[in-house]
Amino acid sequence: MILLLQAKQHLLFKCKKLYSRSATLCTHAIVTSNGSTFKSNNICVLLKFILTRQQATNQIISSIAMNGLALSHILNTEGEKIQYILGTLPTSEHAPPTIKDILMANKSVTEMLNTVVNTQILLGNKFIDVLSD
Repeated sequence: MILLLQAKQHLLFKCKKLYSRSATLCTHAIVTSNGSTFKSNNICVLLKFILTRQQATNQIISSIAMNGLALSHILNTEGEKIQYILGTLPTSEHAPPTIKDILMANKSVTEMLNTVVNTQILLGNKFIDVLSD
């Protein structure tokens, strides 16, 4: 762990990467600001995943899509919560809700919908930013 922290600090300086293409060994030499070098098999975690611009764009778009999928599951759950409170789910067998129960559920769902809408706006802005670059 200490070696990885040191490696992160040294990556700020001029860095020379010696990469072994072997599937079992990944060795890098880091050239520090004072000219000394050190080798590590663990440093490949930091340097192996340098992405091209197209790969980074694809990763961001994929993350936006996965966030959208998660939001759709949240919306579905909120709909099921309303159905449960109102007793319209086929599996819901409970006492009829009071007005207070309905108002509490309504407030909860409204707050969650506001959060989902705000998150969706942010994701839409992120998507537009990614496509404009």
